[in-house]
Amino acid sequence: MKKKELLPTIPVPMHISADSFRARFKEDEAVREDPDVQTAIRGIEEVDEKLQRINKAREDILADRTLNEAAKKAEFVKYVQKADNKISNKISQVSSIVDRRTAELNKVINQEISDEAGSSRYSSEVRSHVASLPHASDRISFVKKLVDSGEYTSVSSILGAPSFLSGLDEKHKKTLLDYYREKRFSKQIRISKAMERIGQSMLDKTTMTTKFRKSIEDKGTLKDLEAQKRRIEAMAN
Repeated sequence: MKKKELLPTIPVPMHISADSFRARFKEDEAVREDPDVQTAIRGIEEVDEKLQRINKAREDILADRTLNEAAKKAEFVKYVQKADNKISNKISQVSSIVDRRTAELNKVINQEISDEAGSSRYSSEVRSHVASLPHASDRISFVKKLVDSGEYTSVSSILGAPSFLSGLDEKHKKTLLDYYREKRFSKQIRISKAMERIGQSMLDKTTMTTKFRKSIEDKGTLKDLEAQKRRIEAMAN
């Protein structure tokens, strides 16, 4: 049977490290240079550094021959309790940044295209032209070409109005709306996905630190460990 560790360790980095995120976003300037992404990644780095310090403190305490087992447990619990507050605060800060920015981006990505439907003086003419095309595939192809060339005002005239005005059915309209959003808001979507990955990393770190905290609590309360330490010291004297 494997001997139970006197003091638990915590895996670092947990899930994805800051360097892994930087490598992943290296080729995407929009994501790489985004201030909130940069701040969030630095937050991941700080959390992992604090966790590494816990493991270093563990090694130092275990190596201290002047401490008995109860004293080592007490010193470790004391250290972890101080570090835990800083780690929890940093995770909370990063999670708040992720939640705020994701909400902002999603508001832009999912804005109602109908708000722009009448912004072109040729809106009705554009819809009539699309409706006059002989086949559904022709209408879909035409709208996609408008999207690809950045003619978003004309696209809004088509997709922001009832679909039958342009000879489209609802299924085709939804497909074209998704295509339009992916093209028009490509930068925002990429940053949003990056934020989602960072947010998941924070959730994973929260789960792991919670498990670690439980393993520390299983060692006993600091008060009990200090009392045990004193009893052992008294017996030795």
